Amino acid sequence: MIGNRRAFLKGLGGAALALPFLPSLHRGAAAQGARPPIRLVIFHTANGQPMRLWKPTAQGNDFALSPVLEPLAPFKRKLLVLSGLDMPAVGGPNGHETGTSTVLTGAEPTLLGAGGPSVDQIAAQRIGGQTPLRSLELGVQTVPGKLGYVSYLDRDQPVPTENDPARAWRRVFGEFRPGAPAAGGLDPRDRSVLDAVRGDYARVNARLGAADRRKLDAHLEQVRELERRFSAPIAPGAACAVPAAPADGISRFPDVGRSHLALVAAALACDATRVASVMWQEGSNNASFDWADPAVHRSHHEISHTILTNTPVLSTQEERELLAINQWYARQFAEFLGRLDAIPEGDGTLLDHTVVVWTNELSDGFVHSRTDMPFVVAGGGAAGLRTGRWMDFGHTPHNALLVSLLNAVGVRDVQRVGDFGAAGPLPGLT
Repeated sequence: MIGNRRAFLKGLGGAALALPFLPSLHRGAAAQGARPPIRLVIFHTANGQPMRLWKPTAQGNDFALSPVLEPLAPFKRKLLVLSGLDMPAVGGPNGHETGTSTVLTGAEPTLLGAGGPSVDQIAAQRIGGQTPLRSLELGVQTVPGKLGYVSYLDRDQPVPTENDPARAWRRVFGEFRPGAPAAGGLDPRDRSVLDAVRGDYARVNARLGAADRRKLDAHLEQVRELERRFSAPIAPGAACAVPAAPADGISRFPDVGRSHLALVAAALACDATRVASVMWQEGSNNASFDWADPAVHRSHHEISHTILTNTPVLSTQEERELLAINQWYARQFAEFLGRLDAIPEGDGTLLDHTVVVWTNELSDGFVHSRTDMPFVVAGGGAAGLRTGRWMDFGHTPHNALLVSLLNAVGVRDVQRVGDFGAAGPLPGLT
């Protein structure tokens, strides 16, 4: 019976999560003359930041970008740099695990994962039903387990990441042909897959415990979402351009990350999804980052435990290496922002209609601190975000930021996410 359950879960996950981008399901908001939607993208890196080298100076509009954030200078007027946000969660045996489980959920972690849904999945439930893919979760050398999941459908229900660029492309654009007429429904072969899933579900569901049944119900709901969109007309916007399919076998860390970010930008432009995340490995990773600087020979995790935040600027080789690593991440973030900002949309650009958030599971990696967390929010001008500022919130639970993100993408009736802090968004963002 256990083997049957595993086979069923594998099959159901494939049907619900890995169907290609189908032309008959696509709806381009711009082509329909509607107001462009607001999207949400999570850019998650690990092992904290050298906070003194991350935090800007001079709050407000006159802030100066820090050494870590200097690569973001071309987009300064479209940035909100946020500090003084704490993650009060204390559960879990490992600081990295606790931070990873909490950063997008705002909930106390559990032995199996997170104590509630993550902000991206709450958004996907509310705004993702109008696109072929409710959300898109991509990973750069992530591994299964609490350290490798940042998105959660609900309590202890992680959303696995796709690490392979070729498979990710096929999931989004495998069947998409811009300008093709609507097919009038789902391909019969795909419909048969969904029918088989429903049949397996009916046979297996009665034998499952309550926890397993909840997990299967969540998967089946994604199948229903696909079916509800069978007759949606295809109407790709002018900015929709399908990128070339990545070659099979791409595995080098920077190549995977760049391919994923290019795919996310194209998926947003084609309205294939409005919610996406890219998780760059996990805490305690062993990547050496010699591509960031030839002098970096040890893993990011190891280097993050060799310096203290209050040491003199660039006083040690370790600090120079840590700065090089995080500046490299900042360059990838800036490159992604540049892709979005180069696509005209409405009265602005795709970046103006997308809220992009750079998150981390820790602040100071040396001591696994989760106070004064580093957050960067980019874009979102069309959502009313007053960008071009650094704001410090003292010691405010970061749950208020999660509420602000939901409000920005149009989910305005949610005023609490997770377990901590007072209800409501962060003041002054809009």
